[in-house]
Amino acid sequence: MKVSINQEQEQFIDNTIEKLDGWWKQATEAIYQQRQLIQYVELDGNLYYDGYEQYIIENVNRIKEINICTLSKWESIQDTERSIVEYLDRFIPAGQDASIQFFGEIKAEQHNIFAQFIDGLSWIVSALEFNRILYKEVGISQPEYLTTMDSLDEIISGIYENVQRDDYIAIGDIIQYEIVPLMQEIQKKMKKSELS
Repeated sequence: MKVSINQEQEQFIDNTIEKLDGWWKQATEAIYQQRQLIQYVELDGNLYYDGYEQYIIENVNRIKEINICTLSKWESIQDTERSIVEYLDRFIPAGQDASIQFFGEIKAEQHNIFAQFIDGLSWIVSALEFNRILYKEVGISQPEYLTTMDSLDEIISGIYENVQRDDYIAIGDIIQYEIVPLMQEIQKKMKKSELS
């Protein structure tokens, strides 16, 4: 199997767990010593942003090529910010649509919409937290959009309290009048920081 980091330092190793494990440890140690982060792992032309280790273990005999793609912490911050802005372009209208679903009789479809909404919100929170950590690590003052994290945590707590009470109208209100406006504020601040 051909292995590389950023399409460089190409080597050929046997398709065994032992050989791959040795190379993987050496490669990731070099990546972290250079203060880089793994952006994704390319396995036979397919990109894996997570779950790649398990896939490699399960398919070690079939994999022909592994390439680890890395970013600096600053590049990772910028990449995550672009991803959040793009995601919010879809999430905000979907949130507005989701909130309307909770004003009336709740059916299985609304539960699915709510589950998708929570998955999206979780991704946003994780991405924001990831950037908060990276800003601290690179020693740059945090941008204004990250100051919303405390408000976001409080709002999410309110959603979970209302889920436990089966108060779907309150959930719809929180989504429409708190989460969507906060996401719009985050997006506005992120776009403003892009321009400066």
